[in-house]
Amino acid sequence: MRRLLLGLAGTLVAGTLALTPSAARAETTLCSGKSFDETLKCDPGWAVNMMFMHWRMYRGHNCTNYVAWRLTRDGVQEPNYLLGNARSWADRAKRHGVPVNSTPQVGAVGTWSGRNHIVYVEQVGPGWLLLSEDSWSSKRYRRYIVYKGERNYPTKYIHFAGKDAIRGATPTVTGTPLVGQLLSANAGAWSPKGVKLTYRWLRNGVVIPGATATTHRLTRDDAGKNITVSITGTYSGKLSRTASSMATAPVSAGTITPATPQITGDPIVGNYLVAVPGAWNPSYVSLHYQWYANGTKISGADERTWKVGKKRLGKTITVRVTGTGPGFKPVTVESRPSPKVVKAGETVGAVTAGTPKIYPSPTMMVGDKLTAHPGTWGPAPVKLTVRWLRDDEVIGGATALTYTLTAADVGKRLKVEVTGARARYRSTTSQSAETTPVYARLIRPSVAPTVRGTGLVGETLTADVGQWIPVGARTSVAWLRDGKPIPGAEGLTYVVTADDFKRTLSAQFTTVYPKFPTDVRRVELEVPVRAVPALDVKVVHSGKTYRKRFLITATGLGKQLSGAVRVIEKGERLNTVRLSRLAPTPYEYEGEPGVHTLSFVYIGPGWLATTKRDVPVTFK
Repeated sequence: MRRLLLGLAGTLVAGTLALTPSAARAETTLCSGKSFDETLKCDPGWAVNMMFMHWRMYRGHNCTNYVAWRLTRDGVQEPNYLLGNARSWADRAKRHGVPVNSTPQVGAVGTWSGRNHIVYVEQVGPGWLLLSEDSWSSKRYRRYIVYKGERNYPTKYIHFAGKDAIRGATPTVTGTPLVGQLLSANAGAWSPKGVKLTYRWLRNGVVIPGATATTHRLTRDDAGKNITVSITGTYSGKLSRTASSMATAPVSAGTITPATPQITGDPIVGNYLVAVPGAWNPSYVSLHYQWYANGTKISGADERTWKVGKKRLGKTITVRVTGTGPGFKPVTVESRPSPKVVKAGETVGAVTAGTPKIYPSPTMMVGDKLTAHPGTWGPAPVKLTVRWLRDDEVIGGATALTYTLTAADVGKRLKVEVTGARARYRSTTSQSAETTPVYARLIRPSVAPTVRGTGLVGETLTADVGQWIPVGARTSVAWLRDGKPIPGAEGLTYVVTADDFKRTLSAQFTTVYPKFPTDVRRVELEVPVRAVPALDVKVVHSGKTYRKRFLITATGLGKQLSGAVRVIEKGERLNTVRLSRLAPTPYEYEGEPGVHTLSFVYIGPGWLATTKRDVPVTFK
């Protein structure tokens, strides 16, 4: 901690903070003074101006007087209105058009709601601020670092515009914190036009020597460290401004992503073989080669090319490629074995086949184009011939790596067959996996449309159009009654009316897609529309202490209904009451003292829904 403070104090003499104080996580006082001599050591300019009034503020140790002096030094003109004491600065400045927000910037005035104090923002870092202040209560000038979340970290900032102030955004760093990757600094918007920006990259708060560009390539020295960038803006006649980015996550040492090497050339005595390493990531890693015969290292064979000698006759050859780089763990990858080494004029062996693959279209419909990839064949160069097959039958003329589906393919499965040939090698044939069946050029649902709702009068039915192939097909909905369109009933919802009673409702889905036949299909409710009857149960006195009389009436569609009502208590059926269509039907119940809840369940014809009503009664 002491080393950090000494470094910070030494840097502050130059007017900017060169080190990001990421090692400290508590408020740190860099300099303070009560007497004139003590203040003079911290801030000579303020010490000699302390006893003057600035912006009509009280002179001496005073937060408003100090901040007014700092703003004047930045070129901010004194407002033509009174700012008052510290707690009123934000509100009064805001009423006069001065921006007040929660974003700290160099040169801003920091303050807190309900707190009678203000501070001056000297530097903005990743999660920390360098502030300076003077206090009437403590009679002390102070410059200190405070971290976000601490009590003295301001909650809002007043942004006065000074003619001599440089304005600039908090920089950001983009890129992956991985050894070998490139980080880039984004300065954001700075003013005035023509301000000169200089960059410094820091590793755990310590300046990285020579890292002064807008980008920084991470090395093994950065592994495990947090990286920040500080940007300083300068302009003739104006005070410089320094802003620092948020720190990156700790830099990872990273890994090398290898490619599988291949061998070109024929394994014939006297021939040269060449190692083709493929694309490694990152591309700047160093590659080293070593040749092997039957898995045994060949002494001195450590170049990309190697001449086959007589001693290797009858053996298979491989090459191992090792990628290395600063901060990376070495990675070694071995090629496939070559055919056995033969004498000049002999057949080497069979071509090594790749695995063909068909990339199907999203719809697999007539007119779609399929593309095949032959896979990796070797040793290069290998001449490839292609045939397409339909349910294992060869398709005449289909010899390219692309194939357009025809009507003859509907309901069939396709695959591609590739044959590789090379001089002095035996030819090899390989087939891809089969596709899914081919469809005619029709719109079809991948998720079928549905209708939610049971079909009760007054209920809202909701249509779900599902999902369709091809993607982008548009579906409209119309509602039907007994198979005929209901006037004005279009859209995803429909409210069932009395006109629908005992009728069959359905939703008609019409789906269109350019140059495709229109698809029209219906989803019908399982049962005709039913009504929900109203069940009325009135409790009347029966004249006996532990007996109650109930008058039961069921109505629906404007008339009194017959039918039956089941009387249930605690899940047990007590009775079944047949209802009169002419008058309320009585039912008497006798119970023990206490509270009883009776459930009355109406059961009518199938075109009426079952209705239930719970009625509590009390016997004292």
